[in-house]
Amino acid sequence: MVTMKFSASDRFDITADGCRSGIPSSRLKYSFETSADGRIRLSPDWSQILSSIGLLPRFYSQVEHAYGRIATKMTRKELFHSIMGQPDQTTISTPENFCGWWSADARIQTCQCCGSPGQINIRNSQETSFLQFNPAADVSATDWARVIYATVRPKWSKTSKREEPDASENTIPLPDSAVDLGVRGSDCVELIERISQREKAVRVTIHTPEVALSKTVALNMVSNEAGLLRCRGKDTIIYISCGAIHETAAHFCEGHIELLMVGPQGEVLFSIRSGPSAEDEANFIAAIGL
Repeated sequence: MVTMKFSASDRFDITADGCRSGIPSSRLKYSFETSADGRIRLSPDWSQILSSIGLLPRFYSQVEHAYGRIATKMTRKELFHSIMGQPDQTTISTPENFCGWWSADARIQTCQCCGSPGQINIRNSQETSFLQFNPAADVSATDWARVIYATVRPKWSKTSKREEPDASENTIPLPDSAVDLGVRGSDCVELIERISQREKAVRVTIHTPEVALSKTVALNMVSNEAGLLRCRGKDTIIYISCGAIHETAAHFCEGHIELLMVGPQGEVLFSIRSGPSAEDEANFIAAIGL
């Protein structure tokens, strides 16, 4: 296990057995410079970061915005399909030229909850994390350090200011053809529960201006926890702020009915799509009350 304490501009080393420095230099594997709070700045080469994460056989991805998040296990194959623009059970969709992706940093520190040896956070220009990757608990600190080493910035420094397109332009507005279902706020919990009871699996997507994460999953354990709609699926957890859902609407898209959960600015925060068969579609339509 790797545990670390940091001071400003500290440096630490990861060795072949995952230990800190203070042992013979012949066993030295990787060396990193950190910020005062232990972050390792990564180079903003987004394709390289994603490809390096693909060195791991299994990891967790999480996309979040102010009104919810989806965290799920992801495989190397699913990530590579995402990079190539091919849908899979789990898919990360990025805007053109990674618009809105501003900086990235990593940690090598064992999580006391899940045992993951660290994380990578990708942030927007407000330094808010919208996409996170965590290696699975069975990944060694050395293997995780190898991923970071492939993308590390040569020297820690604040991200220089640069002109970037406004990522808010990528926000998905509610389509004019969408039909208001009259369900808002905490009433969404009952709506999602009906879907979970009728559908074997659905396609759930969280939308942010910078990225979207889609997961095909059977929903279960739907609950309202102090205003948070929570549901689980296989290796997946979804949180949605009930108070942020100002409208739910049905929309016909790409041959399927979608449920759209709309935020306070009229933006689509989450969408849920039925399974592929005609029976799936009929069950979905019945569940949302069309």
